[in-house]
Amino acid sequence: MKLVTGEIMAEIDRRTIEEAGIPGIVLMEKAGQGVVDQAVSMLGPEERNIMIICGGGNNGGDGFVAARILAHKGYLVHVFLIGDIPQEGDAAVNFRVLGSMGLEVISVRDQETLWHHIREREYHLIIDALLGTGLHGEVRGLAEETISFINSLEIPVLSVDIPSGIDSSSGRVLGQAVEATATVTFGLPKVGLQVYPGCIYTGQMEVIDIGIPRYILEEAPASGIMLEEEWAWKHYPHRSIEAYKGSCGRLFVIGGSLGMTGAPVLAARAAFRSGAGVVTLGIPESLNQVFETKATEVMSCPLPESEPGLLGARALGPILEKIESSDFVVLGPGLGRGPEIEELVEGVIKECDRPLILDADGINGLSGPKMLKDRRARTVLAPHYGEMARLLGISRDEVLRVPFEVARAFALEWEVILVLKGPHTIVALPDGHVYVNTSGNPGLATAGSGDVLTGVITGIMGQNISLPEAVAMGVYLHGRAGDLAVEEKGIYGINAGDLVDYLPRAWKAIQGD
Repeated sequence: MKLVTGEIMAEIDRRTIEEAGIPGIVLMEKAGQGVVDQAVSMLGPEERNIMIICGGGNNGGDGFVAARILAHKGYLVHVFLIGDIPQEGDAAVNFRVLGSMGLEVISVRDQETLWHHIREREYHLIIDALLGTGLHGEVRGLAEETISFINSLEIPVLSVDIPSGIDSSSGRVLGQAVEATATVTFGLPKVGLQVYPGCIYTGQMEVIDIGIPRYILEEAPASGIMLEEEWAWKHYPHRSIEAYKGSCGRLFVIGGSLGMTGAPVLAARAAFRSGAGVVTLGIPESLNQVFETKATEVMSCPLPESEPGLLGARALGPILEKIESSDFVVLGPGLGRGPEIEELVEGVIKECDRPLILDADGINGLSGPKMLKDRRARTVLAPHYGEMARLLGISRDEVLRVPFEVARAFALEWEVILVLKGPHTIVALPDGHVYVNTSGNPGLATAGSGDVLTGVITGIMGQNISLPEAVAMGVYLHGRAGDLAVEEKGIYGINAGDLVDYLPRAWKAIQGD
């Protein structure tokens, strides 16, 4: 599904009103009805008390509509207005309708007003219609206090369009943000709902059709694409009946060091489970017997060492020779760190004329991203937040603040495919397109999970699918395997090897089997 910013959604609304002739107040009515439907689904049979907190803009107007419909259905609704009474536009019309119905709107001038009503009665649901997708500046004053008030209560919260305080374009928390139980969003999902940190405030997301013509939605530019089951099903790489191992991708994985022999083996096993035809491990020669024992289906290529159990510059020549008979190359899993690692990494980057995926110590061995731009073939980088921060020379917190923007800018500037690993992993392409993953769970926070992801991505690269789509499919499949594993073993009960074992089930789930 397409992801958009608040600005793009505003243009969609404008076109709907001006070109399609659908009045804004009709859109607001349908949005309010969508809020009501979700609110009712969150309430039990005996739960009737609802607090609706509205701002003075169109987000508050949606809340006014919801208040009217819920009151008509017999719910006990209390509406609180933060800020000035709307004087014009669709929100003002719906505000006046509430008055004509005899439904009081309580003007809030301080937080004590809200606390007074909480003490007076038990509320079963709060509807957050305070701040919408047009917010960009930091939340201050009474709005900030109101958000803190909402978050302090142990009451389910339904946010309208986006949790108040989240930047719709980046997911950034603008000082304070509502921690929603669920969010109803209109027309198309917003970037800020799906990328970190906004995604952890969204709760369950429901996209509501409010009557925007399909052609307008289809013509709107996408700020991102959600990687979900439907996308994966449409892009499933079907294998030809004439396929053989040599046509399904010859992968060369370079890595491994003393104490880290498991990482490249996990990557190799995951590549096979993801479709690779032939996988060869380029590893330190003194550890060859260990790898031969650990990886049955994988061929090994013992390489000269700079010191026992560690690759270095001496391995570059044999590596480049082996690359000539490979389709794809992985550099980094378990590679380790040593005095010659940077020289080896940069030598491979400079001379390798095959698609190359850099992970773990392959990224840590980079002196900087500049040389990536001059490569003759496509480069894929798969850093986590800490590695991304080191690569950019900034703090991890700076990456965490706006990972979507960081990933997109990096991929554009250095002409790479960037897989920024974390909650709702981001795949940024050199043409500016961005995928945001929806599969996966905290159970994936286990040693070796990233090595499995690298293997999955490269295993899919050899199938009948474009390189960017292979990377996106790999990210989704890896998360889907994690979801299936957690269903059976629990969030604390899985390890990286389990992810490999669940990959066949993930493929079948995508097919609908």
